[in-house]
Order: sequence, then structure tokens, then C-alpha cells
Amino acid sequence: MSYLHKGFFHLSGLVLAGGMLTSPAHAEDTGDKVANALNERWASTVTNCTDSKGHVLSALTCSGVLLRPKHTNDTEHRMSAADVLFLRHDLKYPPDNMTGEILGGQYALADGKSVSAACVRPSPVDYTITREAFGCGKPASVPHNNEDTDNSTCNSLIPGPGEAGWSWDGECSLSVLIHREFKLAMDLNRASPGNLPMQIWYRYWPTSIADDVNNLHMEALLYQDGDEKALTGRQNDRALFLKNNLNIPIIRFTARNEKPFSYHADEQVMKSECAEKSGGEKIACQITQDYNNTAESCGNGDYDIAAKCSGVVIRGTSGNLNRTYRSWEASPESLKNGGISFSYLRKDAKFKRLSFDYSTGFIFYPEHFSHGQASINILCGYPLDAGTGNRSNKGCGPASNSRLDCDKLEFNIKTGNDWVKMVYENAKTEHDFCGFILHDEINSFLGAKKGFTVMLDAMRALNSQKDNKSFSEQNELRLEAWPKMKKDIPLEAFFYLPGHPDALKSAQKDQSEFKIFSGRIVPVIRLTLPQTPEADAVFEYRKEDQLMLMQ
Repeated sequence: MSYLHKGFFHLSGLVLAGGMLTSPAHAEDTGDKVANALNERWASTVTNCTDSKGHVLSALTCSGVLLRPKHTNDTEHRMSAADVLFLRHDLKYPPDNMTGEILGGQYALADGKSVSAACVRPSPVDYTITREAFGCGKPASVPHNNEDTDNSTCNSLIPGPGEAGWSWDGECSLSVLIHREFKLAMDLNRASPGNLPMQIWYRYWPTSIADDVNNLHMEALLYQDGDEKALTGRQNDRALFLKNNLNIPIIRFTARNEKPFSYHADEQVMKSECAEKSGGEKIACQITQDYNNTAESCGNGDYDIAAKCSGVVIRGTSGNLNRTYRSWEASPESLKNGGISFSYLRKDAKFKRLSFDYSTGFIFYPEHFSHGQASINILCGYPLDAGTGNRSNKGCGPASNSRLDCDKLEFNIKTGNDWVKMVYENAKTEHDFCGFILHDEINSFLGAKKGFTVMLDAMRALNSQKDNKSFSEQNELRLEAWPKMKKDIPLEAFFYLPGHPDALKSAQKDQSEFKIFSGRIVPVIRLTLPQTPEADAVFEYRKEDQLMLMQ
């Protein structure tokens, strides 16, 4: 998304707070204290700051709230930089869609090779265009970054807000260190058209917030009042941080309030009917919640795709009671190929049958909630079954007999409709389908998060344009094959489909064998797949289906 080429502005990401006005509110502090600190910084209208030695500093060091939009992309990675938005009530800001993560700002002007401010722009430039000097310079196909403390390019050269000649999308940037230049940036922002906030470019931004959460000093998770989907997203994020022993409060933003930041204790966890349940009943309830969770992504990292915290990652297996292998093990073919096929089932990604019409199988925990079990990489995905056993690159590359050049097509596939028009309508067989790369070890033009979103969008397009094609046929994910004797795979449940001979017995056989193999008791779940597009999958725990009960 380009800030300057859209009729709306979506603020979603991290917020850093200025570091000298008050002591940064730590995660251990109450949510009310965090909200109060943000309101104080938001309300400040200082034009400069003073340190303990009397030195005059820019207003960045003691005022304002810094918001990191949630759009990390390959362009910013090439620049080793990221754009952050400077927000105060006396400056331009969009009143809607304030949602993301709030961070403390004591590192805002740090020296050395750490996250630190490089320059400021009075109005944001397009973050999808590669630029020199950590985003502070002119566009360049190959960015050149210098190690200057101040990467701004136009200090003392920019006319004031009342003068002609200022280009709002130009290459000029101003200093975050020189207080007069930062004040000029604020004056220019007030004179700018529209409601676009000031943009600060940061050098050495981490690929994933999880990689550098301590240095970034996360302070809170933010959502816009009335945006229930955003609140659910922040609750998902908070659960992920709690898993890593980080207690980050959720803060509500109410536009046009004198004190727009507020804390509400009842919003800190997703309202869940699962909390009072236990054992297999709780597992079935949590799987149902995952199925109903239609999160767009699972964090700020490039590879935090929605499947890591929502939906059901499911694999159908043979129900043959005389099988001589264990259903959860990778086959010799999969071990040789390096990938194993699963599907992704969610309220907005439904299908009515499993591959090969299997009636039994197993479900993996979402990666962000794996309860101490190992993480298995999701490598790639396809809107439909793609015949991946005949493909290179662990099932993510082209088939030997593919008629389409997916390497060329991927540059033009940006929506689900693009995939239907360019791939599905030109494919002769499933071996022609182009997939979406979802893991960092494989190059991707779209990026993992965007690729997964487009994959789900393609399923919707297939349903609306091609007689519910993706509902009639399951999608396909490729996961990295795990060693045969691996006991800590993130297996959440075995399942069976009702109405199929021996399906329950097969799932019970799996439950018994997995207990012997791993020492863990995993419940058997009765899964009813939807048979019409309007219906939903149903996950049921029945005590009478269990050979053994969870403790």
C-alpha cells in the first residue's frame, strides 16, 4: 500500500513512545499507567526538549507517540530500515484504523548498529519504493546506506511551510537530531494537505519484532475503538507474547477524545467458553475457536502467516486398520522429497472432503500455541490440491510436466482473482498450479504473509467464479518433513469423519499407538465437514470415542 496513492490511510503496527517526557511505562506496570503515559506524550506540544546538561534536543526525544505500520516488506529489508509515524494531537493524523503494537522509545536516538532514528519526513513517502540512506534519500534500485549518525539529506535547504517549492513526495528528509530541523518538519506537516502524519525512518529495524522485542521495549498493543476484528487480532498477539513470558497490555484508541488511550481489563483476553473446560473437551473447544478465528496475520514478522495462530492445519490419512506404519510418520517418499501435505480448514477457507476421500487423520496445533511441542515449518500453499508429490523443492517448486512458468507469473499475481485468471484458467492439470511461498528459506515476490492472504482470496474467487470449486476440493499446504522418530511433533488431536466404516477404530488405533510412542495422550475428535458452503465444520469430543482419557 502506498500512503500517497490511496484514498484512505490504515495505521497498523507498532507504536514507540518518546523517551524523556516521563519514564517509559514498563510491561509490568498496570495498563492504566501505560495509557496515562501515552496520553501525556500525545498531548505534549513542545517544540524542543532539554536534557540534564541543558542541551537543546529535538521534540522527538520528549514528546509524541511513534507508530510502526504493520507492513514489513522486502523493500524495507533491502534498505535495512523501516518507517515509523510520529503522532501528536497538534499534528496531522488519520482518525481511523489506529491498530497495532505500542513500543517504548528510550532507544529512539540510539547510536551504533541498533534500532535508531535516521531522519524525518514532514509527510510520508511510499514505503514500497527502495531509497538510499536507510529510506532518507532518493529512490535507488540498489540502496546505499552510509554510517552517518544523521542520514537526513536536505537540512537547511527546505523552504518553510509558507514558501513554494516543497514536494510532499520528494527525496528531501530532515534531521531528527537538530531541533530546528525537526521543528520545521512539524511546521511543514501542519501545512500539508490531508491527514498524513510525519514519517520517521529507522535504521537497522529487525526482520521480526520477536527477534528484538527487548531492544524495542514493547509497551502495549493498540486497537481502534469499535474495531472488533482488530481487538481479536491484538488478543491473538497478546497470547503469543504471554507464551514468551511477556505481559503486554491491550490499549484502546478512541479518536477525537482529549485522552484517546484507555485500558480495559475485560479486553485483555479473548472471551472464551473454553476456559472452564478441561482435557479433550477443551481441545475440541480450542480447535473450534481456531476454526472461527479469521485473523489476517499473526504478528509483525514477515513469516507470521495467519495459519500460525488461526485455522486448523489438518492431514487426512488412510483408515486401513491393517496398515503397517504409524499415521503421523512421514512416508519414505516424503522424507526423500522433504515435504508433507496438509490442508488448511477455517471458517473462510472451507472444504467438504479430504484428499483421497480419507476419513481419518490428525490436527496440528497452531505454531504460536504449540504447548511446548516442536514447530514444523509451513513451506508453501496452494488454493487447490496441487499434486505436490511430483514437484521439486519439497513440493513447492514446479512439476516436471508443468505447462506454466510460475517464476514469471508470480510478479503479476497480487490478488486471488489474478490467480484464478492467470493460473487456474490456463492450467490443464493440478501440476500446472502455481503456489505461494510461506517460509523464509524459499524466495518469494509477494512475501509469506501477503502470499497466504492471496491464497485464501483465491479460494474465495474460485467459489464465486467457478461453482464453489475450492469448497468441493481441499486446498494444500506443504510442511517440512520431520524425522521418523520425532516424538514432540505438535499433534493436537486425531480425528475421524462419522458415517465411514472403521474410521473411529482407525483414530482409536492412532491414539493408542501415539501414547506408546510419545507418552502423550491425544484426544480423538469427531469431525463433521460442511456439506454446503453455508455450513460450518463441527469438532466434537465424545468420551465414548476415547480408548484413554487425558489427565
